[in-house]
Amino acid sequence: MKKTTFLLAVLSATLFVQAQQTSFETSEGYTAGELVHNINGWEKTTTDSNYFYVSTDKASDGENSLKLLYDPNHPQVFASLSFPEALPVEDNLEISFEVYLPGDMATLYWKIMSNDAYAAYIIIQESYVFPAKVTVVNPVPIAMASINVGEFNEIKLVFNYTEETITYYANGVEIHQGEIWGSNEAIDAYEFEGFLEQDTYFDNLKTNGVLSVGNLQEVSFTHFIQNDNLNLESPVSMEQLEIYDTLGKLVLSAELGNSKESVSVSSLNSGIYVARLKVSKQWQSFKIVK
Repeated sequence: MKKTTFLLAVLSATLFVQAQQTSFETSEGYTAGELVHNINGWEKTTTDSNYFYVSTDKASDGENSLKLLYDPNHPQVFASLSFPEALPVEDNLEISFEVYLPGDMATLYWKIMSNDAYAAYIIIQESYVFPAKVTVVNPVPIAMASINVGEFNEIKLVFNYTEETITYYANGVEIHQGEIWGSNEAIDAYEFEGFLEQDTYFDNLKTNGVLSVGNLQEVSFTHFIQNDNLNLESPVSMEQLEIYDTLGKLVLSAELGNSKESVSVSSLNSGIYVARLKVSKQWQSFKIVK
């Protein structure tokens, strides 16, 4: 047992957590058959939108994906994903996800958000993807590319903040490069809106962004692992714990509410992990070895 005390004041250390990914697997805290509401930043954004389920029906890889359940009485569905911390504003920032459209007039909007403003906007409809630009309130397509119906398709955006451009890709092929027309501040959320005629799926939300420890207020806490439990103690109540593997995959998440907490890590394999602890509304990162 090794007990470590952290005092985080002005700490600037970049951790090796890259290629963050959400694949809706059990190891990431998702459960097949359940809604994603209030899990890892997901939120249904209208009262009637109870249609975003973790599903084993189809997956790009692994076992699960996120299913947008078609209901003829409510074909329009909404959900949002808020990040625990905004993505870095850096050149060659890549974000992507994979979408499975059945065709038949299905439409999905992927809205990339920055401080409640649009940073980018993607329309996926029937067998096409349209990078779009929002003018006033309406998204206007600025390019078009075909995608494969009945298969998962990767839609990727690459941001270059120095040149103020976004490059759009569909299944690895560049379909458009244009100016950053929306917010050029840090991306901190996605919003999804669907108009469905059949069940629709998406999987593997990825970014190459790096989690980092920035300038934090001074908050001390201790941690140590004993008997397959991560023990945490702080002078004030802790709020949330997340643990990532070295590829940036979220492998454990827990809601906290006390100044002393013990979280089971028995499900984790032996190895090195990066933990993120939220204390006094500040995220603080540290390394653990199991």
